[in-house]
Amino acid sequence: MAVLPFANLSADKENEYFSDGLAEEILNSLCQVEGLHVASRNSSFSFKGRNTELGEIANKLHVAIVLEGSVRRAGNRLRITVQLVDARNGSSLWSERYDRELADIFETQDDIARAVTERLKVTLDRNPTRSTNSPEAYELYLKGRHFWHQRSQPMLHAAIQQFEQAIRIDPQYALAYAGLADCYVILRAFGWLSGQASRLPAHAAATKAMALAPSVWEVNFAQALYIVHLESAWRGAEQYFQKAIDINPQSSLAQVYYGLFLSATGRSEEAAKQARLACELDPLSPITFGHASSTLCAIGHFDAAERAARHALELQPDFVLGLQNCGLALCGLGRNAEAIEPLARAAVLSRAPVCLGHLGFGYARGGQVEDARRVLRELDERGGRGEYIPAFAALTINVGLGDVAAIRDTFAKSLTESVSPISLCNGSHFLKNFQTDPEIDRMHRQLFGW
Repeated sequence: MAVLPFANLSADKENEYFSDGLAEEILNSLCQVEGLHVASRNSSFSFKGRNTELGEIANKLHVAIVLEGSVRRAGNRLRITVQLVDARNGSSLWSERYDRELADIFETQDDIARAVTERLKVTLDRNPTRSTNSPEAYELYLKGRHFWHQRSQPMLHAAIQQFEQAIRIDPQYALAYAGLADCYVILRAFGWLSGQASRLPAHAAATKAMALAPSVWEVNFAQALYIVHLESAWRGAEQYFQKAIDINPQSSLAQVYYGLFLSATGRSEEAAKQARLACELDPLSPITFGHASSTLCAIGHFDAAERAARHALELQPDFVLGLQNCGLALCGLGRNAEAIEPLARAAVLSRAPVCLGHLGFGYARGGQVEDARRVLRELDERGGRGEYIPAFAALTINVGLGDVAAIRDTFAKSLTESVSPISLCNGSHFLKNFQTDPEIDRMHRQLFGW
């Protein structure tokens, strides 16, 4: 089955985060039901705002049943209407309207999930675990995740504020701590925060989440993400990726990030298999296909990486990760002139240091050496104005230029900044070409272990 995003019928359009979050929480509950395959969140939500026939949705998601609904909110009063539909013929299997108070939101979610499972004759856990009993904290968490999914620097900082407010209301709210850790990790991954500035808050949040809810998949995923990006003993993340997947095998997010992890360990065939699995689970998710493309670039499967990146861009034009990986895959295929356009577009849209680094790499591979050096100067100038610029952004450009001395220097600086192997993974195949240099080989082995 698929759970579509609920329509926001409230007068305040800002309440969209609430209707989306409610649908996502019901989806997460149904994912725990044994024997019930639930389409992933990103694929189901790809139909948001589109007038798509249910039959087409069913075909694209490979499901037979669809849960759709709407939320109308006025203050603390909620009217939630839901309908379970046989997408093959459009017939309604069940529908209900819930007129409730915001304080009753958790019971309402449980009622909807239970009603769905009863109609489908599968069993829902009669004692669902709940990370908070505070509707106010829960609403802030939903808003935080809404911002987190957007992945831009301003939205990640906005998400941090929401998660911190949720924690102030309920200091025992495990999911809010997990969300907080995820934000700091992503800020580090894009080069917007240093390892020093992100490690302490991410560690504190991930550790607290694990202490509160060690059996929740989001918490294990947050712990894995923290370790692989911010700990020198990054291979310790594997047990948490695996546990997150064991708890929720339908999480394409956990599956695709585990593929990235495997690529960093040098286990290429396992990584490729993991990337394919994540894409099968989430066939309409640009994020899943974007990260799968990163994995495939890292292991040198550039044809498949280009296909995955282009599919991500079909799903979401101007998706930064898709643009970036499309360009890197084209470089890997020797189509350097073609690579410049997507890499430049990613840099314009994001301005993240990592994207500028990849643009400089593309310029260098395409023989536009002066343009590559111009990007290096831009990174230096931004750093000179007080902005944090990670050394791995310059390292990427130097790899493209083939400047062995500069590679040694920026690789060494990257290690002192505790660069994550995941941050280098989609360009790591190109870095391997310089392991004939003893010093670069030593640093590569120090970081990757092979």
